[in-house]
Amino acid sequence: MKYILVSGLLLCIVGSISFVAGQDRKREEKISTQKAEAASTKDQIEVISDRFTRETTLALKPQILLDKPDHFVTLAIKTKVGKSHDLYSMVYIASQAKAPQDFGGSETAFLINDEPLTFDTDLEGDRPILLEAKYYIEKDNMPRKKAYIGHLFEPQFKKFSEAEKIEMKLGAFETQFSQTVIANLREYARLVLEQYKIGK
Repeated sequence: MKYILVSGLLLCIVGSISFVAGQDRKREEKISTQKAEAASTKDQIEVISDRFTRETTLALKPQILLDKPDHFVTLAIKTKVGKSHDLYSMVYIASQAKAPQDFGGSETAFLINDEPLTFDTDLEGDRPILLEAKYYIEKDNMPRKKAYIGHLFEPQFKKFSEAEKIEMKLGAFETQFSQTVIANLREYARLVLEQYKIGK
């Protein structure tokens, strides 16, 4: 009887140690993943402050929404916050394809955490003319190019800053954002709102 009790006690102790070790390992893996995501997100956002004009420009580098052999779509955002620009933000959606694509009208629709968000976009041309070349990924083997431009405002940034799931529709084109893109967009929106608060 004593032997059974001792054996049972030993099994409980070993089990507890294994459980704690497993929990610690999971915690370490989670922290490591969060650090990697933070480093990756930081690489995707550019912040430039001008101390003379007291304006801050924040750019979200091109985020790949679709990457197929015959169709490539990216999204980039550039925002100015400061005295002369209360919160002036432009979003660029660039499509490059081997065949013509149907993007329908000029309204871009999002579902953020299953809640709708829409804004008007205009066809800018073959590529984002107002966007610096470093924020555009050129695909030479895809001749059918279209670039759309739209404006984002504070309420939309608030929604993006809380996003866990994002879907987008432009005409017949629909896509669901990857978790990497969502994390980058969420952090970008958070930084824009932070700068906007400072500039008020």
